[in-house]
Amino acid sequence: MDEVYSDGVHEFRTGVTRIVCFLDQWCRSACYRHMQSPAKSETNRLADLTGDHYRTCLARLHSTLRPRSYLEIGTFHGDSLKLAKCPAIAVDPNFQLEHRVPTDAMPALCLFQMRSDEFFRSYNPRAILGRPIDFAFLDGMHLLECLLRDFIHTEKTCHGRSVVVLHDCVPLDLHMAGRAWNDMTRRALSVHPEWWTGDVWKIFAVFRRYRPDLTVEVFDAPPTGLVVIRGIDPSSQVLADHQKQIVELFGNSNGESALFEDFLSNLEINPTSRLAEVL
Repeated sequence: MDEVYSDGVHEFRTGVTRIVCFLDQWCRSACYRHMQSPAKSETNRLADLTGDHYRTCLARLHSTLRPRSYLEIGTFHGDSLKLAKCPAIAVDPNFQLEHRVPTDAMPALCLFQMRSDEFFRSYNPRAILGRPIDFAFLDGMHLLECLLRDFIHTEKTCHGRSVVVLHDCVPLDLHMAGRAWNDMTRRALSVHPEWWTGDVWKIFAVFRRYRPDLTVEVFDAPPTGLVVIRGIDPSSQVLADHQKQIVELFGNSNGESALFEDFLSNLEINPTSRLAEVL
């Protein structure tokens, strides 16, 4: 009787141990799956930017830099174009200008109603304005490959002291940071579900990997930040030579949640009050 009782206790304890081990493994696995799931990254977001509005910052840049030539990709209503006070080129496939351009302050203005790829293929900004571009503002299509091409073409028209500014590269959450403007899968998690910046924010990872020689600074300019780039090198072929590889690595939605987490963890945002100081 004692032996039967002892064997029963042993089997019971063995069974309990197995159950505990199984539960422990299941909990670890579930925890791991949770950590790897997109839902975790979807809870990560930036607070609304609270610095000076991006157009106020652009006006400050024009005042500080005093450029003698200006290039703008993505003009639309002309809110940013009207800030220029020098010979300028504006490129947009569908101009809908709502603001009078101050021609007394802008001695020359060339409007090219076409896509930026077509413009750079057909025209040379240096030849049009008679000098390299001092200041460029890139606010075109919100896809990484489009911004990458715009930057590659623009840099070639500049000089070593030029400043290139990017818009809409600081999405606040993964909904507005997705490649597809009509992807509503994360809309309910967004504070601004009507906003879409696309995946141009991936340009930071591209610059870190391929162009660490550039000085890239982000400013807290609502609604979606301003990026100021210095250390321009018109002779650089790095991005052009690796363009296909870059698009294959970053120009898709694969691993976007993890890449967005990496973007947030590496992002350093400067107050807009320091804009003139860093220049």
